[in-house]
Amino acid sequence: MTTIASAQEALSHWHQALAVATGGKIFTTHGCSWAWQPVRKRLILLFPENPEPSGLRPALAEGQRLGARRVEAWLMLGLTPLN
Repeated sequence: MTTIASAQEALSHWHQALAVATGGKIFTTHGCSWAWQPVRKRLILLFPENPEPSGLRPALAEGQRLGARRVEAWLMLGLTPLN
């Protein structure tokens, strides 16, 4: 049976594999998982459970350093928004 959790995991693995296959990288910052896809110049935040500004700021700075034109965030249902 397919669940939302298994779909999130599959999509995360897809974005991570695409990043690595195209010369990008995957990394984490304070509990946030990221995939850098250089061909698309895209930085993707992958389903954080409890994102905090301390986990977002360094990754966004890294994205800027790498030349990201776009930042995407895949979020979980029921995630509490940052204030």
